[in-house]
Amino acid sequence: MMPKNHVVAPFSRGALPGNVLDGTGFATRVSYHIQIRAARTISPPSRLRRFRTMHSPATGIRPITEEHAAAYRENGWVKVPGFVDPDTAGGMLEVARRYAAGDVTTSHRDLAMWREWRFVARDDAAEPFRSLAYAPRSGHAVSRLEGHGGGIRYWNDMITCKRPSVAKNGSSATGWHQDFPNHPIDRVGGATVWIALDDVVPEQGSMSFLSGSQRAGPLGRTYSSGARTGGLDLREQYPWLSERFPVSPPLALQPGDATFHHPLTVHGAGANLTDRPRWSFIVMYVPADSVYTGATYPATDDLGLHPGAPFDHPAFPVVWEGDR
Repeated sequence: MMPKNHVVAPFSRGALPGNVLDGTGFATRVSYHIQIRAARTISPPSRLRRFRTMHSPATGIRPITEEHAAAYRENGWVKVPGFVDPDTAGGMLEVARRYAAGDVTTSHRDLAMWREWRFVARDDAAEPFRSLAYAPRSGHAVSRLEGHGGGIRYWNDMITCKRPSVAKNGSSATGWHQDFPNHPIDRVGGATVWIALDDVVPEQGSMSFLSGSQRAGPLGRTYSSGARTGGLDLREQYPWLSERFPVSPPLALQPGDATFHHPLTVHGAGANLTDRPRWSFIVMYVPADSVYTGATYPATDDLGLHPGAPFDHPAFPVVWEGDR
């Protein structure tokens, strides 16, 4: 039987050097591995025959304090300095750069606002991304911020790189939007965790939030009708948002710092005005008891899910069972 503080990680054809946290919370040098697949497939942690065990970085995840929780519930977002050990964040950056260089065979999308590599934790089982995304302490952090003690389910993950705007194929600003309306989920809850993999300054397009805007309710899909496709973002569609909810202060983050935001919090980011890429790892979590609505969404359309049924599928594991 595996120890409780272990997760599974795949054997692979290539090793990616970096740091991972051992059972004591101290960083040690290991090899991060990525299962390189011709076609991306879901790799649930129950498939033990193809996996080796690795210590989870859970012991290096910073606990959420009452101050964090109070700020989150008031503003709809919170910055948690040092949520992930900086050495682990540095190792994640090494792996991210391997993706960007094309050393890892996987799919990516070039969007106006950034380049992204989706499901590096779920489908590629890349470490330490997988251990972090599936760590019970990550789910517990979200549950504690919300304050209900309920279970938390993994939803998706991605590496993102916002390139300097002056570079060839440079990245644009990210329009003001909410996350929740774009997903086929029947209830509000969970959070988006945005982890800095390198130093991030406001001029690179760090995240901005309309503090308290989670109280505005769902304001509609902007991925299909917003600034990214020539339309209006939420602040342009609803000018009263800026009158009612203040913009958060400019944020600077160090490797391993994280922001958490509520799925209804209106947020965006400026263009990257520096000569350095802005790197992040993003994980989204939803309530464990969420039900599939059947709305069109690329990550769920081909999984055989049934509208009106829970997300009982290996693509969306429950990472925190809840306090009750």
